[in-house]
Amino acid sequence: MPRFMYRLIAVSLAVLTPTAAFAAVDSGDTAWILTATALVLFMTLPGLALFYAGLVQSKCCFCADASFCCGVSDVCIMGCGRLFTGVFR
Repeated sequence: MPRFMYRLIAVSLAVLTPTAAFAAVDSGDTAWILTATALVLFMTLPGLALFYAGLVQSKCCFCADASFCCGVSDVCIMGCGRLFTGVFR
């Protein structure tokens, strides 16, 4: 067999075989992942609002921010509705 096949088999075994590093879930790792996710979400919305406000004239910045906030709130409401409609069946 060529070297490529040996490497492919070795990588697939390494990926498919659970190791001791992945066997235990640490609460500190989970907390860090949740914290990092929250920080990214908190940075994304103001960043997008400022980006869209920069695309319009200065007298229309409030309108651009208001429309962006309305769009985000609509998506959040629809997402929560979609999430919770099928839960209690």
